[in-house]
Amino acid sequence: SDLSSMDLAADSLEQYALDELRNSRILNFRGWIAKLPPPILAHRPRLLVVLIWIEILTMRPHEAFALVSKTEALLQGRPPEERQEMMRVLQAQSVSILATQDLVREALELGQVVWQERFAARRGQRRDFDWGEEAFLNVMIHLYRKVGDLQAAHMVSEFYVPADSGPQNLYMLSYRARDRKSTRL
Repeated sequence: SDLSSMDLAADSLEQYALDELRNSRILNFRGWIAKLPPPILAHRPRLLVVLIWIEILTMRPHEAFALVSKTEALLQGRPPEERQEMMRVLQAQSVSILATQDLVREALELGQVVWQERFAARRGQRRDFDWGEEAFLNVMIHLYRKVGDLQAAHMVSEFYVPADSGPQNLYMLSYRARDRKSTRL
């Protein structure tokens, strides 16, 4: 049936979502999601999370916040483990949304909560971060630099060291290069 083929399409979109965003195929991916019937999308919090990233990346913070609220409501009926993990992602996304609106104080306050919950205990461990975690760490560096706390920005940049591919995160590498250059002057 048409509905089951749409479910299969949604499964596929969920599977490749973050790879598509990482490879800058944002608008193309948004177009594919838009072809899904609303009832299918309404029951897929993972696709809604991807849509939130798309709204953030295309500088549409109000639309992103609306999707955060919709996703939070949808998660209420989910198993506790899934709900908790998705709520952590939504918190990290909210930090990015606030940062895009230049609400630095609010973004930094929420970001520090997310940092304590997700990253503080991982210091010194293998650092395999997913795309969303990389985005969050980048935002935290930006926020700390914006308020002039270069020591905290440096701590975050040292915390995130790509395990396999240094060039995959150019923002982080450029920050380290600027930081090292400024300490030599």
